[in-house]
This record gives sequence, structure tokens and C-alpha cells, in this order.
Amino acid sequence: MIGRLDLIEASKELGLPLSEIGQHLRAMEDDSCTDVRDQLRPLLAERVRQIDEKRARLDQPDHELAA
Repeated sequence: MIGRLDLIEASKELGLPLSEIGQHLRAMEDDSCTDVRDQLRPLLAERVRQIDEKRARLDQPDHELAA
């Protein structure tokens, strides 16, 4: 139960849509932890990349003002 709640909370923080969260919850029920982790790893890496890109865009005006 706590594992499911942790996954939901982390997924929401990453901005994943409910449909994807549901898919991952079903995978937790049907697959091993290793399989679920392997499925989530590329998704999380992509989300981190998107966040880094957004951060860089948001920081750009500060760098331009400082210059």
C-alpha cells in the first residue's frame, strides 16, 4: 500500500498524467519490482531532462540581465 502511495506521489510531483500513473500502478501489480523500475527509469530520465531544459529557459533572462 505505501509503495503505491509513494509511486502516486512521486508521479504527481513529476507531472505525469493520471493515465500514465495508472499504467505504472498496474505494472506494479503484474510485474516484478525490477521490471517496474526498468520501465520507469527512461521515463524519469526524460522528465528530468525536460525539467532541466525548462530551468535553463527560465534562467536565461537572469543571465541576460546580468550581462
